[in-house]
Amino acid sequence: MNTLLWIALFNGVIAGVMGLLLWSGRRLQIRPAAMHLLWWLVLVKLIAPPLWELPTLPRWTTEPVVEQVAMIATPLDRAPTIEASPAPAPFSWTQRLMQFWLATSALVAAYFAVRIVGCVHMLRKARPASSALQERVTRLGRRVGLKRTPPVFVLDAVVSPFLWWSPAGVRLYLPQMLLASLSDDECDAILLHELAHYARRDPWGRPLEILIVVLCWWNPLTALFRRQLRQAEEQACDAWVLARLPQTRRPYADALIKTLQFLNTPPARLPSLATGASGTGQIKERLTMILKPADRSQRVHWLLPVLVLASLLLVLPTWADLGDDDEKVRKDQMIQLKELHQQQLALERQVRELQQKQEQIRAQYHESEIRYELDRLRSDQHRLTEEGEAEHAEMLAREIAMLQHEADNRVRIQKMELEHEQRRGQMSDHVRQLSLELEQAHINEDQERARQLERELRESELDLERQSLDALRIREMEQQAEIEQMKLRHDAQRLQRSLEIREQSMALESELKHLQGALVDARESGDDPTVAKIERDIASLKRHLRQLDSDRNNSQHEREKTTTETY
Repeated sequence: MNTLLWIALFNGVIAGVMGLLLWSGRRLQIRPAAMHLLWWLVLVKLIAPPLWELPTLPRWTTEPVVEQVAMIATPLDRAPTIEASPAPAPFSWTQRLMQFWLATSALVAAYFAVRIVGCVHMLRKARPASSALQERVTRLGRRVGLKRTPPVFVLDAVVSPFLWWSPAGVRLYLPQMLLASLSDDECDAILLHELAHYARRDPWGRPLEILIVVLCWWNPLTALFRRQLRQAEEQACDAWVLARLPQTRRPYADALIKTLQFLNTPPARLPSLATGASGTGQIKERLTMILKPADRSQRVHWLLPVLVLASLLLVLPTWADLGDDDEKVRKDQMIQLKELHQQQLALERQVRELQQKQEQIRAQYHESEIRYELDRLRSDQHRLTEEGEAEHAEMLAREIAMLQHEADNRVRIQKMELEHEQRRGQMSDHVRQLSLELEQAHINEDQERARQLERELRESELDLERQSLDALRIREMEQQAEIEQMKLRHDAQRLQRSLEIREQSMALESELKHLQGALVDARESGDDPTVAKIERDIASLKRHLRQLDSDRNNSQHEREKTTTETY
């Protein structure tokens, strides 16, 4: 029993040191999946047995006291008779503590059982999803490489989408009201996030998570570790989806925001054995990771596992003495790490240059497409001017001028974005270089240099954050310019369509006049078959003219409506 108490206290100290080091390493660019695994190791350490024998607490013992009867003055037959009384049981505080531990663990287990029973009652009201939604989940699963997908159910409750684990299997539950508020791309993003949980087998870890909470309720770090585990799990699923479908970044972020807005109404609590988004913690970090450029490096820093291992070495029974050889090995490793950093920075710069070239090619293609559109519009304007259609030519000239202005504005914004991305990449390289120099200063125990580098690193990180915000603003400006340009192109196309309809109408009216003259001649000559044929042709032309008039009115109405909305 004493050994169990020692194990619990020992594991709590070890897990606390590991969690502290892992939490302090948040600045390191660690893959979300690796961070999730490390938090699992910290949480499991709370109940894992030690790898060596632990000492037990000293026990209080009582030696039997033998009372010797004085034989010098009192004979045996005159000695007083002393009746033996039962000795009181010795007090054991470890037993009381263990009893309190087990009793409270039973209460915590009962609390989870009540929540699970309540959730099962709620899930009985769920209904199977439509065949279209189930087929959609299956199609998305195949798209990301899943051979099987969980069955889908919908329910009328204010909860986030979640996976429910039970011995019978895993099911996916979706709130009906949330699905109704999402677009197709946003719905696909939500479904892909839940399929990421399913592919990573996150629901299978819920029973172990609850067991750890039941046994380690007394440790205040248990709730913190569990919360960090859930946050790392959500970020790992975000990274899983974006790694397979990077084009879903924007709808993914919009779906996440809409889900949080949906959960602002009083929700039912997320079930204990469920896997899903249960809060708004670290939403800024998740959105930043979802919307950040794809060239951001995500790597597991080798120093973090070393730090976690070092925390274990600190509590070993004996202290490790670092000699000159160990110090030399550390310096050699630091030199190798610096070389690897330099190689990685060079590769990242090459990737950024390739992406910038790709953006330039895309911008040139878009510019050539707009130039072709403008040339076609100018040709139509020149033709209308020669035909004496001054009013329509002037309308087309205004459309051309606005479209040219928006095209020039978008080219300017794209150029600004490319220049800003170059500066931001250089600043990111500078921040990484400062981080490496700071690690080197700490190893060399150069405190003054370390403080100076820390100040420079903080200032550089602030500048990098400002540049990231500026990049978001520039991207927003580019999207707005693209929207305006699309509107102008649609207006120009509708105007061209209106002019084409007008030309067709004029041609049909000319043909109609010709047929009407032919009809008069046929009636005068008494040629009844020809009269009937001409009358049919005239009726067909009139129907066609009415259809063209309707199309022209609709096009004019759409142009007027668009102009009103714009102004």
